[in-house]
Formats: sequence, structure tokens, C-alpha cells
Amino acid sequence: MYINEITLGTFVLHADIRYEQSKEGNILPGVLTDEFLESIGYFAVKETTPNYDPLTQTIIARSPIKKEDEWVQEFNVVELDPAIIANNQNILEANVRGERNNLLRVNVDSLNPIRWETLENNQKEEARVYRQALLDVPQEENFPNVVWPVKPAWF
Repeated sequence: MYINEITLGTFVLHADIRYEQSKEGNILPGVLTDEFLESIGYFAVKETTPNYDPLTQTIIARSPIKKEDEWVQEFNVVELDPAIIANNQNILEANVRGERNNLLRVNVDSLNPIRWETLENNQKEEARVYRQALLDVPQEENFPNVVWPVKPAWF
């Protein structure tokens, strides 16, 4: 992100392909360099992301401030409303259950009876253990923050 020191207007690069015009109406070149941007009064802003829990908090960008010789983007960390936290938790849990269901469907439940009969006894037991571990994911202590069971190498 770039900022104009005089107007505090922000200037955002769009994937190095599309550009916005500056507030002064300058036509921008096809390739933007730091030198060009500084020549029209825009300066690079150092962006940092604060530590926060995205399930219970959000971040709000404040206007960049100049610290020593560089512009820095700062943020406020704000606690979310309890109803939003509960909704976020429900969404995360549903996503984890969906991933678990997909792993069951693709890796375990897709073993048809013919293939099952060709497996060695130890492979059948590994499949049973893996399937049960996937089924137990929602009961884990830290659910929905889970450690996924390791799929047997022969799957």
C-alpha cells in the first residue's frame, strides 16, 4: 500500500496490472516503481498484521503513521460480539466436519467390497482405525482445532 504524505490518501496496487490514478490526476505509467511513486508524493507503507484470534476478534486498520523514516500501517484489535463469535465457531465446526466427511468418503468409504477382500488383515485394521479416528474428530478436546489422523500410506 502507498500513502500520500500530504493528503493521507491511500493508493493501492492491484496485482501490479491495474492501477488507480492519483488524486492529483497524474497518468500513471504501465510499471509502477517506488521511485515513481515517491516522485508524485506517495510513499511505501510497511504493513504488519497484529496477533489476534480471528474467531473472537477483528482488526481495524488505522490511518498509517510515520515512525522515524517509514510509514507504518497500524491496527486496532477489537473483540467481536458474542453472537458473532458463536456463529464463527459454528461455521468453523461445520467446515471441519465437512472436511472429515470428505476424508471418510474419499479415503475409507470408497473401499468397495471387492477391494476390501484383497486387503491384508493389517491393512483392514489400519483402515478401521483410521476411519474410527476420523469419526472421533468432533469429540476431540480442542475441536474444531484438530490434529488430523494420519492416513495409512497404502491408501
